[in-house]
Amino acid sequence: MQPNDKAEQQAAAERSLLSQMYVAAAEDLMQVFGMLTRESFSVREHSTLFQAMQSLYESGQALGDYAVQEAAERLSPAISRSWLAEMGMLSMTAANVVHYAKIVQAHSVRRMLRSLAHQLGLAADDDSQPVDAVIEKGVASLIEIGINSGWKQPLDLIESQRRFFADTLETRTNNGPDVSGVRTGLRHVDELTEGLKPGTLTVLAAGTGAGKSALALSLLIHAVEKQKFPGFIATLEMTNAQLIERMLSMRGRIPAHMLARSWEKKLDYNRLAATAEALSKAHREAGIWIDDSANTNIDQIYAKARMLRMRYGIRLLVVDYLQLVDPTGKHQTREREVASISRKLKLMAMNLDIVVVAVSQLSRSMHNRKDSKPELADLRESGAIEQDADVVLFVHRDLANANNEAEVKVAKNRGGKLSPDWEPIAWRGQFYTFEDV
Repeated sequence: MQPNDKAEQQAAAERSLLSQMYVAAAEDLMQVFGMLTRESFSVREHSTLFQAMQSLYESGQALGDYAVQEAAERLSPAISRSWLAEMGMLSMTAANVVHYAKIVQAHSVRRMLRSLAHQLGLAADDDSQPVDAVIEKGVASLIEIGINSGWKQPLDLIESQRRFFADTLETRTNNGPDVSGVRTGLRHVDELTEGLKPGTLTVLAAGTGAGKSALALSLLIHAVEKQKFPGFIATLEMTNAQLIERMLSMRGRIPAHMLARSWEKKLDYNRLAATAEALSKAHREAGIWIDDSANTNIDQIYAKARMLRMRYGIRLLVVDYLQLVDPTGKHQTREREVASISRKLKLMAMNLDIVVVAVSQLSRSMHNRKDSKPELADLRESGAIEQDADVVLFVHRDLANANNEAEVKVAKNRGGKLSPDWEPIAWRGQFYTFEDV
């Protein structure tokens, strides 16, 4: 298709949409205005007419010919009255108004993608721009285009109830307890949460050295191996090799010091080979993906998670840990940076329909208290973490005592039960893992 033909095709779709909006029902207009903005149109007059209609709709007025004409002339006095009158006369039916809105939206997204490709091409040829900066800009822009082009129609109460009874309640009644959630492998946590649900953000928090990364990794292995849920871990604290070493120790109950000092030749290589094969089998049957990019930002994690969700259907993302993730954009304070990252993790869970587990460092100030066990107020650098999280899970160990005692607590559980008190669990440090007592 020639460029002129493509431009005319887009303009024709826009005219069809605008003419049908004059007589469209209120619920259809709600969808249209939710999907499109004035920037969605390729012709300036079309953009002005859409903006005029939107202003009338938002003020509760009908989209009559004369009202639309007046509103459009206020926005652009030079706009043609005869053209406006012609557009109003074309409005015979609104049967396909949402269909045309989707076409206009698709054309708009394609224009944005072409524009972005052009900008990235220029940036790629500019040797003065760091390659990482060009990639970061491209990833952030792609994610923004993807988010802004999405539209989910609100459901009325009747339809919402129908779906609940037909899907949720019927499945629960016929199949027993909900197993769609990601299990942690800790009985107390799983009983309270009934599994971490898709679309939710879980914050797993602890002080330095308490084992929060170990619990997050254990959770990932449990979900992949026991539930066959594909998982992805973005680690900003450990290398790929360190992560694999921990996984082998954890899964095969191979003492960590033996792997670290393999030159002493005390390793049981048969056990090591069997463990490696068990993890490989888990990957073949479900899937585990690892990203150890130390200087990654939240938009890059989002882009990788989106790609893995589309290609392999990942159900779980672990980010270790939240405070090490680079933000995107400029923020005045560290608190706002963390708040931005936290909010994007929550949006990631909702938009991709996956479980996101974010490991979080707790404030060191808690050690100044007589009772140094974590509280929600200890979530470091931002109250937004607590606000965005659906579940907050605390782990505590008394590092002064070299024993296997540890405790876990569900401190927040949106719509569910909380731990009445700290629940004892066992820490197996030589295997980097926690277990039920």
